[in-house]
Amino acid sequence: MRLVEVPQPQPGPGQLLVRMHAVIVKPIETYIRAGAITAS
Repeated sequence: MRLVEVPQPQPGPGQLLVRMHAVIVKPIETYIRAGAITAS
């Protein structure tokens, strides 16, 4: 996983854009992404 800057998305018709103030990635999620374990 890496931090990158991306352009701000533009919502399409019938969509809305939600601003995130904080997010978290739990260690178990990194193992799932790496394929070390499977989600149940």
